[in-house]
Amino acid sequence: KVTAGGDTWVTFQVSMQNDSATSGDTFLVDADGAANSHFTVKYLKGTEVITDAVESGDHESLITSPGNDRTIKVRIKIKAGAVSGERLTRTIRITSTTDPTKVDVVKVVAERR
Repeated sequence: KVTAGGDTWVTFQVSMQNDSATSGDTFLVDADGAANSHFTVKYLKGTEVITDAVESGDHESLITSPGNDRTIKVRIKIKAGAVSGERLTRTIRITSTTDPTKVDVVKVVAERR
């Protein structure tokens, strides 16, 4: 959770690591949460904007070697119109395509100070 003033961008780093002992894997990244007009959310892989793919559950991230990792940035703008205590929450699920029973979940929260 990050608390900040209005008209401010906050950034979260979501790291995925391939814990397989033998092979590469592809991971599906999906995010959801209630819409709020006082916040803007962007998902990025490096400088590439991947927001539509993440929000639709279609973003795939290939991690070719065991132990390697990838990072996705979650940028949330708290707009000037947000009132103190107002927050936006996103739940991000990362699922192995090789073994869909392997799922990690992280929650990010941006709150107006």
